[in-house]
Amino acid sequence: MSEQPPGREALLEVRDLRVTFDTREGQVRAVDGVDFELRKGQVLAIVGESGSGKSVTALSILRLLRDRNVETTGQIFYQGKDLVELPESELRRLRGAEIAMIFQDPLTSLNPLQRIGQQIVEMLRIHRKISRAEARGKAVKLLEEVGIPRASERARDYPHEFSGGMRQRAMIALAMACDPNILIADEATTALDVTIQAQVLDLIKREKEDRGAAVILITHDLGIVADIADWVAVMYAGRIVEYASRDELFYAPRHPYTWGLLASVPRVDRPRSRRMKPIDGMPPSPADLPTGCRFRPRCAHAFDKCEAAPELKGADRDSLHLDACWLEPKEKRERAPIEADADADAHAHAHAHAHADGVS
Repeated sequence: MSEQPPGREALLEVRDLRVTFDTREGQVRAVDGVDFELRKGQVLAIVGESGSGKSVTALSILRLLRDRNVETTGQIFYQGKDLVELPESELRRLRGAEIAMIFQDPLTSLNPLQRIGQQIVEMLRIHRKISRAEARGKAVKLLEEVGIPRASERARDYPHEFSGGMRQRAMIALAMACDPNILIADEATTALDVTIQAQVLDLIKREKEDRGAAVILITHDLGIVADIADWVAVMYAGRIVEYASRDELFYAPRHPYTWGLLASVPRVDRPRSRRMKPIDGMPPSPADLPTGCRFRPRCAHAFDKCEAAPELKGADRDSLHLDACWLEPKEKRERAPIEADADADAHAHAHAHAHADGVS
């Protein structure tokens, strides 16, 4: 890729991102050469098993991995600025205001000594310079929008007085307070029931459609991906192994790991007696990664060439559907599970039914 900043169309561009942790066992590379870009109004979903590097990638964008034992290299361009090189004072002005994050664990992300409403008010007054009364009014409205009952009263409560799901909703309200250009949602709907999940997804869609906000969605839920994503990056052992539009990923997946993810998801259109097919084996430890293709030890299609690391590339020069697998394009089409073609419809329909049931 070019060494120049991205063009005007790209809101965010990540180039050769690598994150290394110094541990007692030696250096552990949790993210290893990740590239992607995000444009205004797009939703990019990052999927993969736990430990694949999804959350570390997200935290790196906001430079929140600040321990002295962590090294981040590469380039993260936001509106022409490389966030990796940006001074901390400028980063503080961006965090929350222009790039916001919904953290996976709200219990450790919210300030336990400060009331929920006050945390939102503080965010608004730092970045938007509005009066305390205006900020409080907007804080209550945000809490109402994410489904917190009696929002005016509950805004005076502390995080420990909220349930897990309620804390997650408050975290979402906090992240969306300043109408950021980029919203990073790390498992934002995991602790929510289907009714609130539908409301939150509607809010994210509204941010995208009304303001052109871009979203990075980290999730295990392929139903959500089928419902809301424009592009999907599949991560495994610190690397992106497939990158495609939502429809291409579901209708014509190319990487054996993606086939495994799709096959392991429960489907409402299958007979109840039919068993799901898990991916054999376990993800490798970042401290002891296999050589060559990192999925090779678990892959039923591995062959001699897989002992060398494959490059993430398309089937031809102009293809935007990229994968990192040595199988030839014809072999991928022949070996892909037959039922993969139906997965997009099945996941989207299942999620649509759940959404409708939740908001009816």
